[in-house]
Amino acid sequence: MNIAQIGANLELMEVHVTLGAKMKRKSLFVFFLAMMLPVLLAGCASPISPKVREEASESPAFAKVLANPGAYRGVVAIWGGVIVKTVERKDGSDLYLSETPTDFRGRPKGQEESEGEFVAKTSEVLDPKQYTVGRRVTVAGEVTGQELGTYHGAPYAYPVLRVKELHLWDETQPIKWEWWKVPYYSPYQFTPQQYRQKEPLR
Repeated sequence: MNIAQIGANLELMEVHVTLGAKMKRKSLFVFFLAMMLPVLLAGCASPISPKVREEASESPAFAKVLANPGAYRGVVAIWGGVIVKTVERKDGSDLYLSETPTDFRGRPKGQEESEGEFVAKTSEVLDPKQYTVGRRVTVAGEVTGQELGTYHGAPYAYPVLRVKELHLWDETQPIKWEWWKVPYYSPYQFTPQQYRQKEPLR
């Protein structure tokens, strides 16, 4: 192998290493951004005010309150739910909700993961044309006890929240963050010759 060939091989190796380093940095940046963006947006994207979120800093899980509502009386909770029915009262409205987990924005997910139902009582008279069956809401409220009724034909004690804040979500589909679909850039996507054509060495 003569000196010219050695020089050419070294040049190709330099291009290959440079390309690999650039692609690796780009992949890491995209991956980091995809992982951190939901966390960065979580606080500012919540429909519940910072003051109430602070009051609910120790918000109990729905399952715990369902098991013993009286033990959590006076505690502020933030739950997501899907409207089952709306009942108007003289002094406000009752929302019967199927509890669901929420995403990073506080938006309720599907009912497949529901652990039961609860009642959100508000002094506002809610518009039945807006608060229709199947709409999703996020509720922040104080646990006041339970309301006896039936659930799927069996006796049931509904946990009750006295509403502090209530957010009705639009009917668009939630954003899905699927980090595993972040594109991966391999240094082998281009040959050194193709790379040289796109970005000449200086």
